[in-house]
Amino acid sequence: MLVICYPDFMASMQPYVDWKNSIGIPTEMVNVSTIGNTSAAIKDYIVNYYNTNTLTFVLLVGDGPQIPTNTGGGLGGPSDNAYGYIVGNDHYIDVFIGRFSAENMAHVQTQVTRTLEYEKNPSFINDDWYTTCLGIASNQGPGDDGEYDYQHVRNMQTDLLGYTYTWNPELFDGSQGGNDAPGNPTPAMVSTEVNNGTSIILYTGHGSTTSWGTSGFSNTNVNQLTNMGKLPFIWAVACVNGDFMNNTCFAEAWLRATQNNQPTGAIAYLGSTINQSWNPPMEGQDEMVDILVETYPNNIRRTFAGLSLNGCSKMIDTYGTAGSEMADTWTVFGDPSLMVRTANPQPLSASFNPTIFVGASTFTVNCNVNGARVTLSNDGAILNTAWVSNGSATLNFPALLVPNDTLTLTVIEYNYIPFIAQIPVIPAEGPYVIYENSQVADSIMGNDNGLLDYAETSNLTIAVKNIGVDSSVNTWVSLRTLSPYVTITDSTENYGIVSPGQIISVDEGFQLSISSTVPDYQIIPFTLIVQDSSDSWTSQFSLQAHAPVLQQGVISVNDSIGNNNQRLDAGETVYVNIPIINNGSSAAYTLIGTLTTSDPYLIISTPEATYGDILPLSSQSQAYMISAMPNTPAGYQAMITLSLVGDYDLTASFDFTLTIDRIPVLVLDLDGNHNSGPSMQNALNQLNVVNEYTTSFPTDLSKYKSLFVCLGVYPDKHILSAAEGIVLKTYLNQGGRIYMEGGDTWYYDQQSYPTVVHPMFQIKGLKDNGGTLTTIAGKTGTFTEGMSFIYNGDNNYIDKIEPQNQAFTIFNNTSPSYIVTIANDPGSVYKTIGSSNEFGGLTDNVSPSTKKDLMLQYLTFFDIFGSPYWANFVGIPTTIEINDTVKFYDLSSTAFTSRIWSFPGGEPSTSTEANPEVVYSSMGTYNVTLEVSSSDSTIILTRNDYISVYDYTGINPQSVSTEITLYPNPLNRGFGSLNIRSLNANIQSIRIFNSIGREVFSEMNYMENTPISLKHLQPGLYLVEIKTEEEILVQKLIIR
Repeated sequence: MLVICYPDFMASMQPYVDWKNSIGIPTEMVNVSTIGNTSAAIKDYIVNYYNTNTLTFVLLVGDGPQIPTNTGGGLGGPSDNAYGYIVGNDHYIDVFIGRFSAENMAHVQTQVTRTLEYEKNPSFINDDWYTTCLGIASNQGPGDDGEYDYQHVRNMQTDLLGYTYTWNPELFDGSQGGNDAPGNPTPAMVSTEVNNGTSIILYTGHGSTTSWGTSGFSNTNVNQLTNMGKLPFIWAVACVNGDFMNNTCFAEAWLRATQNNQPTGAIAYLGSTINQSWNPPMEGQDEMVDILVETYPNNIRRTFAGLSLNGCSKMIDTYGTAGSEMADTWTVFGDPSLMVRTANPQPLSASFNPTIFVGASTFTVNCNVNGARVTLSNDGAILNTAWVSNGSATLNFPALLVPNDTLTLTVIEYNYIPFIAQIPVIPAEGPYVIYENSQVADSIMGNDNGLLDYAETSNLTIAVKNIGVDSSVNTWVSLRTLSPYVTITDSTENYGIVSPGQIISVDEGFQLSISSTVPDYQIIPFTLIVQDSSDSWTSQFSLQAHAPVLQQGVISVNDSIGNNNQRLDAGETVYVNIPIINNGSSAAYTLIGTLTTSDPYLIISTPEATYGDILPLSSQSQAYMISAMPNTPAGYQAMITLSLVGDYDLTASFDFTLTIDRIPVLVLDLDGNHNSGPSMQNALNQLNVVNEYTTSFPTDLSKYKSLFVCLGVYPDKHILSAAEGIVLKTYLNQGGRIYMEGGDTWYYDQQSYPTVVHPMFQIKGLKDNGGTLTTIAGKTGTFTEGMSFIYNGDNNYIDKIEPQNQAFTIFNNTSPSYIVTIANDPGSVYKTIGSSNEFGGLTDNVSPSTKKDLMLQYLTFFDIFGSPYWANFVGIPTTIEINDTVKFYDLSSTAFTSRIWSFPGGEPSTSTEANPEVVYSSMGTYNVTLEVSSSDSTIILTRNDYISVYDYTGINPQSVSTEITLYPNPLNRGFGSLNIRSLNANIQSIRIFNSIGREVFSEMNYMENTPISLKHLQPGLYLVEIKTEEEILVQKLIIR
């Protein structure tokens, strides 16, 4: 990095230069007066420096009069970034440029102080300000991607919430729902959020030289902030926030602000020196966030300028010259090399030799964070920089020649607290025995993989080296650790004589036990104390521990035994497939899952499943049978817990929700004055229809059966964006139903902002009309026949429309006569209704001309009200021994008022109870019949061969001397395979017999732990004959 500094500020900048060198960024500071105080001279100097050195960053220190910027020459306006245009004749930046804009020493000092505190000594305040992302935006638009400003910012915040962020306060013009308070934000509201703490601010809206248009937050308000220790970086799409020529601009105010000599305001600010256009900067800001959240694995950037100016490049890619003008003038205020923070800083741990000899040319550092940058420097001169890989980094440098020097070791990494240590250089005399290497030996008491695994006892071979000039005699080596995850059971060995330069080890001389609770990849620090008759030396090294990391995979519903719509509906029985992934580096053994819930609407028929062994980076899935009660509300979310237990005290637990059926209606109210949304909700509530209401697009529409979308009427309308249109089209193609209303959406808006969803309504927009809605009349021969409403809603520029193809008119305006509402049933997977008048503007009359009646007709057309009758039941368990009990549950529709059960072979043989218990006393397979009735409907459901009863008398249990495990057992037919494991015998062959003694599977040369596919077998009881070297064992296997 090159720092070009106004001469009066160089002394104040020296701590910054020293810090950058200490973290491995070679940094040189030059006096601008030695270069020439013109933009041309500065540019020539930077180009020459770039061509003769490795140059990534340039920091300009001074305001415009002290360090001039570039103007003219085909630039979009005053441009610091033009200093970085070196290779080629384009506006893609080659060197990242930043500016500490300062008119006096205090301005420099606060910017140096805030940078060092942010990077070197980050404040660890336990209020999650690092994971808060503040969004401020206007309600104007649409701009880039068809988004309004607030939608654009909200979408970026959604990306951040999928990264490391956990909270997203919103300050948007208007009332945009979500976390946005009603009305327009004020300066006081901005101050409150900034003072509370946020690590990033995203602003999109109007701006001035000294303020933001949205909220009116100005330089005066910035100077009143009290956010000490909580400084955000800011990306602002706004006009002239960065116009520092002859002004104290808004961006400068954020970087210079202090309270009681402590930095406040911001850590960095990207602000434009000119009036910004609309679309290109929004595109650039999107890209900055995309890079920050690691959207592109091959373009990871951590520095403020790297993130900001790579984002600017996307503007040029997309918008050409218009993007170049914005890239020229969007200026980095602050340190361009600043490593941003997006999470609470975590501590680094590092271990290394506490001293280094004169003549040494290498130095090894063990660290718990792979990828961390390790730098060794001497009095500001970088000796070497290396990156931690596999827990260590080795630095190579010219041999040290000066005794009694002190070297500085610095270890840094993204979102970590830097580790800094001083290492003395000492002369070489006498013996000096230190740690050289180590090897894990776990063949006897472990899994023989040469690694420290959880719950394992291992021996350790440690080699030491004498780097001194004399022999060490009667050398004792002791091993110590402060790790709570390790117990050293054999800690001391005698190594005898260790000659100069000799490496010597004691084979498996040490023993240690690893806790079953050790985290995966945990770095275990060890201290090695070496002593002879006169001296003692201490070394540090570390080893990595390994453990399983169990995670729940994507849950899926298999309802092939139900209505086969891939979800759990009220009154339905399904298999819920739950995969478990081992993302750790050690295997999980004999894993068993148990499903529990306290939810009154769920019945778990098969609460336990065996996952068996799950190797590292692999997965196993098991299916659990679950039933939903028939009276479960549509869209209900039931909480379920999956608990896992395995060998070696391995446990894990996951909570998840299972949505039962879909919510019938979502009212998506995007209308600026919300004329229809509340009226729709009122009608739905009168009909006792479960519904939700929102003023912004939800992330998941699949949980709704129908959408009622309110777009409003000019001037309070919402223009449906292209992105929103894609979301709605996808929803329709998945079987959705949409009612959508808007005064301009069918004709006027489609001229400039067409979407892919509008053609699916089969509505042709004819022309833009005036405010001529009077009386709205239903269409004869349709479901609105006989309806008539006086219209009293918004009435400006109402589109005239007509149906196309199979679509049909359902409402007309009577005078003048034109069509206002059209329904469409293409006979495929979706249905639509489109209207140019507002539902909320309809005045209730007598039935059928009420909004409640109309909503009922809309929902009937949308198939929301289906048949209320179905029959279903479940018995638990369905495979039993003689004289066992089965409990049955009636899951039929609540519309039925009576029931009769029939249980052939059971006691009782009939019942009218909802959930009877039945005892079976004879071996066999039995049908079960349920007949449910109401005043106008009867359904009879028979499940053939539903209950299997077995006589287990005469089956010999396995020998107590041999431990054999079958898993999973019971085995769900069609889900997974059978595994057989022996802990103390060699299995030779496997034979499986059904309940009448017929052999259904055999394997004469069985390889232990080889999965056996039994998908061809029917549910029932089976006997597994297992032949070992010494005996024949029989175990029961149940297939469901």
